[in-house]
Amino acid sequence: MLTKQDKQQKITYCTNMNEVFEAKLGSADLLLNWDHLRGRIRDRVDAGDIGSAFLKLALDVAHVLPDGVDDQLARAAFHFQSAKGAKSKHADSVQAGLRVLSIDLGVRSFATCSVFELKDTAPTTGVAFPLAEFRLWAVHERSFTLELPGENVGAAGQQWRAQADAELRQLRGGLNRHRQLLRAATVQKGERDAYLTDLREAWSAKELWPFEASLLSELERCSTVADPLWQDTCKRAARLYRTEFGAVVSEWRSRTRSREDRKYAGKSMWSVQHLTDVRRFLQSWSLAGRASGDIRRLDRERGGVFAKDLLDHIDALKDDRLKTGADLIVQAARGFQRNEFGYWVQKHAPCHVILFEDLSRYRMRTDRPRRENSQLMQWAHRGVPDMVGMQGEIYGIQDRRDPDSARKHARQPLAAFCLDTPAAFSSRYHASTMTPGIRCHPLRKREFEDQGFLELLKRENEGLDLNGYKPGDLVPLPGGEVFVCLNANGLSRIHADINAAQNLQRRFWTQHGDAFRLPCGKSAVQGQIRWAPLSMGKRQAGALGGFGYLEPTGHDSGSCQWRKTTEAEWRRLSGAQKDRDEAAAAEDEELQGLEEELLERSGERVVFFRDPSGVVLPTDLWFPSAAFWSIVRAKTVGRLRSHLDAQAEASYAVAAGL
Repeated sequence: MLTKQDKQQKITYCTNMNEVFEAKLGSADLLLNWDHLRGRIRDRVDAGDIGSAFLKLALDVAHVLPDGVDDQLARAAFHFQSAKGAKSKHADSVQAGLRVLSIDLGVRSFATCSVFELKDTAPTTGVAFPLAEFRLWAVHERSFTLELPGENVGAAGQQWRAQADAELRQLRGGLNRHRQLLRAATVQKGERDAYLTDLREAWSAKELWPFEASLLSELERCSTVADPLWQDTCKRAARLYRTEFGAVVSEWRSRTRSREDRKYAGKSMWSVQHLTDVRRFLQSWSLAGRASGDIRRLDRERGGVFAKDLLDHIDALKDDRLKTGADLIVQAARGFQRNEFGYWVQKHAPCHVILFEDLSRYRMRTDRPRRENSQLMQWAHRGVPDMVGMQGEIYGIQDRRDPDSARKHARQPLAAFCLDTPAAFSSRYHASTMTPGIRCHPLRKREFEDQGFLELLKRENEGLDLNGYKPGDLVPLPGGEVFVCLNANGLSRIHADINAAQNLQRRFWTQHGDAFRLPCGKSAVQGQIRWAPLSMGKRQAGALGGFGYLEPTGHDSGSCQWRKTTEAEWRRLSGAQKDRDEAAAAEDEELQGLEEELLERSGERVVFFRDPSGVVLPTDLWFPSAAFWSIVRAKTVGRLRSHLDAQAEASYAVAAGL
């Protein structure tokens, strides 16, 4: 509906989510399709062949704020950004009712979320973090995942994806075998039989196309001919291989462009990765040499961007994934959920804080598997908080991760903040108890027949025997979906991504009050070894209760105990500069995390860990990283296997009627 008020035109409109907005009309532009126009001569364009046209209308949309919004309650969140024990000007604003939504960005689903609320009474059950100085408790309300289309495809979708990946692997294998044929032309006469025997043995383990076996047999028959004839035979074989393999690639590409199975791809990370792999394969095939040593490169000036339409599709998919996922986070912060008709309806009270993990200096999380890090990097995870801040402005959500952004939001309505908090090793500790643990994977029925997966399990678990295991049983696996740790009665299990989201909450509410990781440098005092923390930022000092160093206990494990000392003594032991600021200390700690294995090998610098819960190891002992996580894994895996053995014995007893 279009109205006019004070010489200003306004429009009231309803979105496809059934939300009503008001906006002032701004400028308007007519947008044409350049890809269509540049391929037309001027006369045709003048005659009206302009293709599709779009009207771009700028709108100054009025903010939509929740009823009874209290911006002072939201500002109380800044108190929890300060170090433990430090004075905060926002402490007086802390009160019951403050609600925080934490976001753990992932690979299996777009994000996993957890909501906590400050309350003045302790819960009888569930996860809660006490705030003794305020006599309040941060109480867990709910945890959930935000899924994009194509992220939960069921058994049929998983099977379709497995087939698509297997077919692409087979094509890549064919391209590698083509290269091996090209190299055969350079093999000397006396070495040909051995080369072809190795080739035959390697190819026998692969699924070959019919033409491949005949080409290899032809080479074996000609292995004793003179060099010129041999080279000519190899060239003919490679040429025929290109012809036959090219037909296979063309048929595959034509068939897989079908839209019928797009529902199994959607906006998932798998879809982005698979399409990227497809484009890489097509580019490799396009640039395949015609002879050994023939190197071909793209000529962008003559040929343009390779597979531009596919590249544009991948970029659009990434952009769509980013925007759609950011909208899911914004609506979750508002307390909205989709109803059975697909409309957004408010189910919960809105949150005052959207809490992300700190990605400002993110390079690689050493506590995440390499593949998970790689996939997170590919879809520009840094852009998610930025997009949430941009989309959330209309609802009064202000991105305040950067302290200097306060000027940008001056005089704007406020309902909630976007903040962040460091999250290193949030997947290695149990959020509720701070017990260290391991990641595990629940076995699926089809995986017992997947040789590639079984080999992966054996590489990660030396001596693993799957006899007696059944679907649903847990096996240790980096990046697994389930976090497992010890407790007084046996084992605790929790969805790994939910545990990570709850760990963000713990670190926020406790102001990083749990000291569990300490990068240290080696020094000696009167012949006695001392390990001094390399940096002591405000948060680190607050968690440790001041300055100090680690003193070895003399045990073979390398365990140490914390000894308090003065700031001057710590600086002397660590060699720290007095004017080192908090930001520099944080960057130093990040670099130490990236080089953790290298530091361990040097012997002069070691990263120590401890168990704040006391369940696995005594709370007052710090251990070198390798020893600590080895002990944690050994004890947790031992308990896990004992539990499985007990289950097997119980099942046997039931079956035997005992």
